[in-house]
Amino acid sequence: MIVFVADIHLDPHDAPAQAVFAAWLRVQLGRAERVFILGDLFNYWYSGLESGCQPLLEVLRDGRVSILPGNRDFLLGNSSGLKLVRPEELRLSLGGRRVILAHGHTLPEGDWGFKCLHAVAWPLLRRLDP
Repeated sequence: MIVFVADIHLDPHDAPAQAVFAAWLRVQLGRAERVFILGDLFNYWYSGLESGCQPLLEVLRDGRVSILPGNRDFLLGNSSGLKLVRPEELRLSLGGRRVILAHGHTLPEGDWGFKCLHAVAWPLLRRLDP
């Protein structure tokens, strides 16, 4: 079994909500071979938030958890010790079908403003975020 989840939008300062998600994730890892988190696990993220999220981050470090960054938590891989899927889309074959896993912010063909932000500002922010 493979589990997919997206848009949890946890607040990095909300330990009770993180504990609920960590418990859910442990249950899924007890029965699934892989768990894919398809972006926006956190409502926002930047380096320095790790100390308040250690119990959840420990569960997320399980090798069966794959995290694709979303438009809210694209800095998650900078300092958390998590392995994020890069680039932000993953092509797989599941059950004999070709699928693409993504948060979705990379897929629209319009929205040139966001595309510029994504192409220019996000790499800059990744370098500035220690």
